[in-house]
Amino acid sequence: MTIEYSPQAEADANRIFLDSFERFGQNRAGALIARLEETLRKTIGAFPNAGRTRPELGADVRSFPIVPYVAFYRIVGKRIEILRILHGHRDIKDPLLSLLLAG
Repeated sequence: MTIEYSPQAEADANRIFLDSFERFGQNRAGALIARLEETLRKTIGAFPNAGRTRPELGADVRSFPIVPYVAFYRIVGKRIEILRILHGHRDIKDPLLSLLLAG
């Protein structure tokens, strides 16, 4: 299955990189993004149903932890759409819930 990132998920990944860059430097920030992408590709790409179903977030939405983050995604035909990548400590309620479901 192919993995595609929504514009919101791309923005999340950029924000994660920039925050990590400021705190830890370019090498660790780059390694973190590489780990996120590799985990999504190897785990969700190979086993799309591995994530927990999240009906409270919308039809067919699933989540998968990549500590300390959580990737939210849905399976659409033969592709996986990464909706958001958020820090696991964030409270997924309005208005964040509406941001997750936007698009």
